[in-house]
Amino acid sequence: MGMRCVMPLQHVAVAAIEGFNIDYWAMITHIVRYNVQPLFGRMSDRQRYQMAKPRPLSPHLQIYRLPLPAVMSIMHRISGAALASGTVLMVLWLVMLAAGADWFALAAGALAHPLGKFVLFGYSLALVYHGLNGVRHMVWDLCIGLEVDQVYRSGYLVLAMTVVVTACLWLVI
Repeated sequence: MGMRCVMPLQHVAVAAIEGFNIDYWAMITHIVRYNVQPLFGRMSDRQRYQMAKPRPLSPHLQIYRLPLPAVMSIMHRISGAALASGTVLMVLWLVMLAAGADWFALAAGALAHPLGKFVLFGYSLALVYHGLNGVRHMVWDLCIGLEVDQVYRSGYLVLAMTVVVTACLWLVI
């Protein structure tokens, strides 16, 4: 067995006298000077070799594929945040509508711009997805469709219906 790391008596006294302010520098120099091994003893060459080998990383987003329910949960939260932000913009639009024709013309011009249309499309997509996924969650609250295959089927149904409803909404408008 290897030596155990024991603090010299003078360092213990310093720690006790100074109100438990430990002199870490003295401890480190003692460990380096006397080549004190860890409490569990010396490592064998095999253990040292095993620790030096590169370790595999834990599953990362580049390797691990999230299951559909996890992706849809993340998307539901993101769509909720987008709806909250979009609602602030909608209130701003209503204030500009109430402020008069000049302000409304400014708002209408901003919404006619391609970036404005993109924001409106994103808002409508988030609204439709969040609504349909909310209905899915209400059905789950009734203890319907909680089997794994049913969860995946309802997820794909929500995604398909989101595309169809949003496309119909934009084709009509």
